[in-house]
Amino acid sequence: MAVAREVVIRTLKLCSHSFSKTIFKTLQKNTCNVVRHSGSYPARFSSSLIGNSTNIDSKFVKHVKNVSETETDFYEKRNISVEKILSDFNVPIKKVQNQMDITRLSLERVKEKIKFLEGLGLSAEDVGKLLTRRPSVLVARTEDLQARVEALKKAGIQPNALVYAVKKSPGILTAKTENTIFSKVKYLLDLKVKPKLTKEEVLHMLTKCPDIIATCSLDSIQNKIHFLEKVLKFNQHQLHNIILKQPTVLTFGTDSMKSKFAYCYDELNASRSSIARCPRVFQCSLKRIKERHQFLLKVGRLKEDMIVDDYGLGVIVTQTDKYFADKVALSSLEEFNAFRLSVNNE
Repeated sequence: MAVAREVVIRTLKLCSHSFSKTIFKTLQKNTCNVVRHSGSYPARFSSSLIGNSTNIDSKFVKHVKNVSETETDFYEKRNISVEKILSDFNVPIKKVQNQMDITRLSLERVKEKIKFLEGLGLSAEDVGKLLTRRPSVLVARTEDLQARVEALKKAGIQPNALVYAVKKSPGILTAKTENTIFSKVKYLLDLKVKPKLTKEEVLHMLTKCPDIIATCSLDSIQNKIHFLEKVLKFNQHQLHNIILKQPTVLTFGTDSMKSKFAYCYDELNASRSSIARCPRVFQCSLKRIKERHQFLLKVGRLKEDMIVDDYGLGVIVTQTDKYFADKVALSSLEEFNAFRLSVNNE
């Protein structure tokens, strides 16, 4: 009886410290093994042991019932807290659930990530927006996040600029930034443009377009520079102006840039230097450029043989539809919208 009592007591102690059915089932199996392999007890003792164990203390039965609750019940209780804290930061739970198993999120680790982000200087609103855009931050190791931030600081990015970059491109926290940032900075500093890019200019580019840090490999950056220089044939002065004013060109597809350059060069009669002085054309959609150019031709504000300079390119590609229709085309937004609709239906 002493052995059986010891087993039951051990079972009680272990169960009181665990909410897992798996552990309880293992203990039940071990208890049966002790009875089965002990020659001191008759076979019928196993059933009497179970019966006696329920009489030892009525609280034990209640405790076993609690232990037998599903693991889902336990996780649901925990996830109420995780969901609550994410909801407090206006993070849409369904979006997070679409990207990860929310039952695997630890409340303590979620709080740790939020504390880390707030420590960078992000407001509660910014934290919510960041986690909405990049939920994977929640499962990243805090040590890795810290290493990336330290690498960016070591590269020369100042705290305020770092906050801006993180808000604009949260991917810099989940990409292996610490392994790539220094080689990218060095490549841009050594780039053969005139005048040479300074350290401040390079850091300004990376802060203005943090996707260069987060999503562009060094090979990709090199390929874009080669394309601008060898295919579109911008000289070193023009290349300097383009990447400094519009560093996002280093993230664009080459086919898209080629088609926009060709339209501006061939149809708008814009010179290569004018395009270099207004690199926003590469960010504007080709459809938008065509619609506005054709509308200006329709209302007589442009002639087929007219040359569009960098200022003209700027007002065509950068202004709002209303400003363009009213001030550039000297028409109305209603007429411009009707024109676009007719063109799209052709």
